[in-house]
Amino acid sequence: MFAEHQRQRQAVDLLLRVAGGEFDAAGFRRLIRFLTKDLIQHIEDEDAELFPLLRAHCRADDDIESMLARLSAEHDEGRPLALAVAEDLERALGGNPLTDPARRKIKSFAAAIRRHLAFENAALLPLAEVRLTARVVAPWARRLSERR
Repeated sequence: MFAEHQRQRQAVDLLLRVAGGEFDAAGFRRLIRFLTKDLIQHIEDEDAELFPLLRAHCRADDDIESMLARLSAEHDEGRPLALAVAEDLERALGGNPLTDPARRKIKSFAAAIRRHLAFENAALLPLAEVRLTARVVAPWARRLSERR
């Protein structure tokens, strides 16, 4: 999961460079793939598998439900925004420069990803390390690997 988060941080850096005016067709294509495939798959993996594992293995005093409610809401907001940013990048690849509203959207999306990752890394993943044993995580890790 930390490796996946590192990829997301790299994408955020590239998004901010794009919003700042950089144009690199290959970078745009990588971002589009990341936003439409990799990030969406990551969100689905968390929602469908990680979150239920945590619900099953955390204690009541872990306050997992409030954490997962926040993260799920962020996922629900992030999916359509990721696809909208990808559409803006597709238009730019087609010769239409990014508009100021598109640049603001990209910056806002990048900031949202950073906040989301910070919360997951600070609160959720340490809890997962404590509550989820290797026996529980191994089958999930195999399924994640198979999907990538």
